Amino acid sequence: TVYVGDQVMLECVAIGNPVPGPIRWLRNNTNISTNGNGTLTLPNIQPDDTAIYQCVTEINEYPFTSIAAYTYLLVQFIEDAVVSPETQLVNPFVPTFIIITCTVPSHPLVEITWVDGISGNTIDVNQLAVGFRGPSISQLNLNTGDLNGKHLFNCTAELSQYVSTATAIVNAYSPVNLTIEPDTTDPVLVGFTVSFLCEAESIPPPTITWFRISDPGNPVQLVEDTNITITNTISSTMTSSNLSVTVGGTEDFTEYQCFADNAGFFNQTSRIANLTRGFKAVITQDPREAIAVIDEDVMFNCSVSGFPQPMINWTVDGNPPDSEFSVITADLDSTLMGVARNNNTQIQCNATNMFNTAQSIVVLILIAGPPLAPSILPINPGPREALIQWNEPFSLIDILDYNVALVSMDTDAIMPFTVEGLSIRVNETDLSPFTNYSVIVSARNRAGVSDNDTMEFQTDQAAPTASPTDILTSATLLGQIFVSWS
Repeated sequence: TVYVGDQVMLECVAIGNPVPGPIRWLRNNTNISTNGNGTLTLPNIQPDDTAIYQCVTEINEYPFTSIAAYTYLLVQFIEDAVVSPETQLVNPFVPTFIIITCTVPSHPLVEITWVDGISGNTIDVNQLAVGFRGPSISQLNLNTGDLNGKHLFNCTAELSQYVSTATAIVNAYSPVNLTIEPDTTDPVLVGFTVSFLCEAESIPPPTITWFRISDPGNPVQLVEDTNITITNTISSTMTSSNLSVTVGGTEDFTEYQCFADNAGFFNQTSRIANLTRGFKAVITQDPREAIAVIDEDVMFNCSVSGFPQPMINWTVDGNPPDSEFSVITADLDSTLMGVARNNNTQIQCNATNMFNTAQSIVVLILIAGPPLAPSILPINPGPREALIQWNEPFSLIDILDYNVALVSMDTDAIMPFTVEGLSIRVNETDLSPFTNYSVIVSARNRAGVSDNDTMEFQTDQAAPTASPTDILTSATLLGQIFVSWS
């Protein structure tokens, strides 16, 4: 018994009487050497050199013809093991049986052993029965439902000091399935923390990576820092990843996405989740305090801002408005209209969104009467004109207008004039010199008319505008003279 690569020398010595002739060498009954030498050298033995070798000598004297000696040369060899298939991808979520065949060309037959390349455990496998000349064959049967991730299966055979081995790779990776994808959140304020959740299943459990997509063509992978926390929980087939972002600036208000991958065999990308900036509700225009007369129509306006858009509602003395009031709201503006019934009624505008409620309160004040009487200032008239002024009287609500009358006390004639704010001006030629006049002033608001204030004045005297005309004289017999003129 020899091994591949060995050198073998076969010797054959023939003695006898009569003397034997030259020696011939045969291999499986075929001449391979006729040089008559008793030595046969076989260098670098190969598996095909396994055979029956004969040395033969002939004696040419009767009754002898030839003499032969036999030897069986068994060449032992083992070549590299071969596995088939070498690499395959299976889905453990869809269990099936697969066969891996290990073939070892050898002589004689050798025992093949299987070892789990990850755990190092030996796998019991029944070796196939084959012919004496081999090759040695062993088949490993696997249920893909028992596999998870990358598996190495080593088949090994030994012959003397020679070892033959091969490795089959089974990648048990299922497609990635996203079971929970990140959702677009409600708007958040700067400084608040928002979380996104991404869950994916596969065999083996996938790796989840988070990306910020400020630029759709250049997503940025997120890593933990002072504002970002990523928490992963991994089970046998599931990975759950929670991304927490503490909003620090405008760059955080953008799109986020998770990517699940299992070793590059399968992957899946989630939908995009948006992070939107929010703003607290603010009242930008407060309703104005109102002073009204009972049963008078009143109106209050309120404008707000914020995101999400605030909802506007009104209360009257802490309760929703009753049938005396109506509300008209359009986007960020709202108007409360109603009838003034009660004094010191509290009117409140409320603006509410998810962050806060802003409030503005005004008081509706009722008044019962008209303003006080105006106070006429001292008058300094000329002969034919006058400026008449008065002080504005006290009134809780706006004065609508003034009632003024200018009357000649000598003729009872009503004189024309022009109103200028808190005064009237009587034009030249409208008054007569050295004439008595009376002026009466009252004020009016929505509640009524005030008492009158009255003042009398006399215009100045004026010099004659020309000399007398039409002078006539006459004398009487009594020595009197009469003079008349115009």
